[in-house]
Amino acid sequence: AGLFAWPLLAAAGPLAWITNQGTHDVSVVDVAAGKVLAAVKVGKSPAGIAVSVAVGKAFVTNPGEHSVSVIDLSRREVVDTFKAGQGAVGIAVAPDGQRVFVADWFGGGLLAFDGRTHKPIGSMAVGAVPAGVSVTPDGKRVLVAVRDDNRVLVLDAATLHEIARVPVGEHPFAIEVSPDGRWALALNVLSDDVSVIDMATLAPRATLKVGRAPYGVAFSSD
Repeated sequence: AGLFAWPLLAAAGPLAWITNQGTHDVSVVDVAAGKVLAAVKVGKSPAGIAVSVAVGKAFVTNPGEHSVSVIDLSRREVVDTFKAGQGAVGIAVAPDGQRVFVADWFGGGLLAFDGRTHKPIGSMAVGAVPAGVSVTPDGKRVLVAVRDDNRVLVLDAATLHEIARVPVGEHPFAIEVSPDGRWALALNVLSDDVSVIDMATLAPRATLKVGRAPYGVAFSSD
């Protein structure tokens, strides 16, 4: 089963793009019709996916071969594949599609790539086993869940300079910023809870107990 799915509003209606690690492809699903429209072959063991309507692309991490596949949304086919560290897992794209951020699981870093050319434009050491990545709605900050350090790192999206280190629960994996930019949720796999981060103070605000080993999170548009 795929680890992540992101919605995309297109002419055909809401679409979900879902990574399938076992079959090394991405399913394109018409949500309203409940129908799979296509299966796009990507790299080995795809995990994370980030969709950008702004540049018309979906970026897919392939940890099995340390790469990122680029899917053209309209053609629904891979148009490029580029190398990304020692184990690309988490991924996020800036709201304008100009920058793509990739968590290097084994390399302990955050990698930045140009969303148009796919060329590397920066990197930053963030700690032990970075997993999920999220960008704030204004595109100014990028958050990384650093799993084995039990914290979320907040970086300047343009320079990758560190802004804050936020302590969370045990082994945070997924991280997501709310559409209004007020909150971030970090899902902690070992402590079975969710850390709520206040984005104004960059400090933990609450801890929510959930089920066992939470891995994925998404917000509704409102």
